[in-house]
Amino acid sequence: MEIGYIPPSKYPKGVQFPGVFLFSTEARFMRPVKNLSLNKIEYIGPLEQIYLSIACIEDDIRVDTTHQEIDPSYTLSILSTQIPFLNYNQSPRNMYQC
Repeated sequence: MEIGYIPPSKYPKGVQFPGVFLFSTEARFMRPVKNLSLNKIEYIGPLEQIYLSIACIEDDIRVDTTHQEIDPSYTLSILSTQIPFLNYNQSPRNMYQC
């Protein structure tokens, strides 16, 4: 289950509607990332990852970074690891294959 809280925006036309959102569908996409402050694995959902600063590799960690990918291939999906020569393909081709 994913629980998301979006606070009211100080701007008159906020980007998202404020409120508490509950997602409990079985097929909800949750992916594992490493929480740097707790040094533990945490599962995040699509609503939450918009507001997080996630580093792909250790060299990408900045002062405001909160999470890090466990493996850079998890950014797309498990299907992306099955594409032969992924690093040499064009990005749109990889996205459509996933």
